[in-house]
Amino acid sequence: MDKKKIQEGVKLILEGIGENPDREGLLDTPDRIARMYEEIFGGLTQTAEEPLSKTFHVKDNAMVLEKDITFYSTCEHHFMPFYGKAHIAYIPDGKVVGLSKLARTVEVYAKRPQIQEQLTFMPVVFSCRSNCVHRLPMPSWTISLPRERLC
Repeated sequence: MDKKKIQEGVKLILEGIGENPDREGLLDTPDRIARMYEEIFGGLTQTAEEPLSKTFHVKDNAMVLEKDITFYSTCEHHFMPFYGKAHIAYIPDGKVVGLSKLARTVEVYAKRPQIQEQLTFMPVVFSCRSNCVHRLPMPSWTISLPRERLC
């Protein structure tokens, strides 16, 4: 991520809305926003391979459900936040991934600018295309993302 470009862009936005970027209250704003972007867009430099790489064998194929995974993301059209709770369920087909790893996967995908619909499918598509969750077939997954948006 190019912090310098972000800082320059924020200064231009401040000037564009008629503010003085050298005003005391705004002096450190470009740097604060650049550091914030490193955090909220950290998923751009991460993949779900690491959190989903550790699996465990199971004897029974009962549905696995992880509910109320809080996520925060950013609308790519307006750069405004949307947030909510993810609920993920899947039938393991002999292997499971730790519940905390499902939450970590949602976090990796949420920390990117995107349309809301894209976030709904990313963890499923990744798991079906990787060896990490042993290529679980699409029908064995369900994801629900009730959310609020500010744009």
